[in-house]
Amino acid sequence: MGDAVSHQRGVTLVEVLVASVIAAVSVAGTATAFVAAARMTRTQSNPGTAEASVYARQTAERFRDRVACDDLWFDPATCQPTGLPAGWQSDPLPAGAGTESILNIGARRCYQVTPRDCGGLGIVSDCLAIEVRVCWNDGDPNWSINCPC
Repeated sequence: MGDAVSHQRGVTLVEVLVASVIAAVSVAGTATAFVAAARMTRTQSNPGTAEASVYARQTAERFRDRVACDDLWFDPATCQPTGLPAGWQSDPLPAGAGTESILNIGARRCYQVTPRDCGGLGIVSDCLAIEVRVCWNDGDPNWSINCPC
């Protein structure tokens, strides 16, 4: 006589949409993390980039202690830079190294020193900036032209 009525509760459209948005946000965040990790791994695993970074750091460290008033780059009476090298200067790299070295495919290192206003007082010579570039032949036919030294 009486049919048994079963009440099954389904999922509403709003609940499905909310769950979809939450899933999309979490998938997008995870995908972004994977892309960033892949970029970092690719950059750090390039031996040429790592070697160039070491060569640039060597030049910067060598000149770091020259940025003082008692050095040959400065007039001792006024502490103003007077003997700075003009423009880009070549900084020879060491002789070739292992098979993965950038030195084996052609490389150059150079630096330039420019006065800067580090104190924000409008005094352009209150400190010096040392910029170092290491260029290597990465297949660009104009690599030696594009390298400043």
